[in-house]
Amino acid sequence: MNKRRYSNRRRKNILRVFILLMTIIITVVMWRTIKLTELSNGKKVDSRIYPELQQMFNDARAEGLALFVREGYRTTEEQQKIMDEKINEYEKQGYSAKEAKKEPRNMLQFPIQANTN
Repeated sequence: MNKRRYSNRRRKNILRVFILLMTIIITVVMWRTIKLTELSNGKKVDSRIYPELQQMFNDARAEGLALFVREGYRTTEEQQKIMDEKINEYEKQGYSAKEAKKEPRNMLQFPIQANTN
């Protein structure tokens, strides 16, 4: 079998595209009902990107890279639950309520932010 060999730079670019693609999927707001495709690991992605995502996985496998989707589409409720848990963690560490609400913004997006085009 003739395997294509990509340079390390090409591999890094594949990974960058993957990260960017997954970030877009996670942060996209759908103002209409989204058709989701469930992946083998149970994560769900917008069905419109699935063919390209699958091709990217195939290309990565051909290069000996093992990619996986760590996070997929989240509902507003799921995103809010994550945010609430992070805020609670900061409050337990001694942050004021105001500070606790501010800190997670560095890592997470509030549902309204996570669901914008």
